Amino acid sequence: MKNVDWGYVLIGPGRPEREAQRRVMHYAGVKLDKIGTCWQDKPPPRPTRPRSALIERNLLLSAARSGDQVHVATLMCLGVSGTDAAWFAEELGKKDVMLIIHEGMREIRPGDDVTGLAEDFDRARNALQVSRHRAKKRKS
Repeated sequence: MKNVDWGYVLIGPGRPEREAQRRVMHYAGVKLDKIGTCWQDKPPPRPTRPRSALIERNLLLSAARSGDQVHVATLMCLGVSGTDAAWFAEELGKKDVMLIIHEGMREIRPGDDVTGLAEDFDRARNALQVSRHRAKKRKS
């Protein structure tokens, strides 16, 4: 059975536009047609239960098999928090699926420690919030 390149697009603040993420998926070899291999979610404004709110991500986890690869455009496209992003990466690892984060060309292989991933996600989200706050102050 042939290994599959899956794509995951997460739409929302702090993430690249949908079309930019889909371009990354195209370059990674992910099929983007109607019955393709790219999954897409848009979380609610303040998701309190991302594991149930990100339905397409759960379908991707169900579909992925050992030896497959999952592509995301940026670290922020993995989930809604550092804990959530690390959970997704761990679940992929349990299925023997490699995760590729294209921004920074980061590969997370099954068995890799994802503790740093959660910390990096939280740092990136914090930096985004600080820059937004500063931009608002400049406008006032």
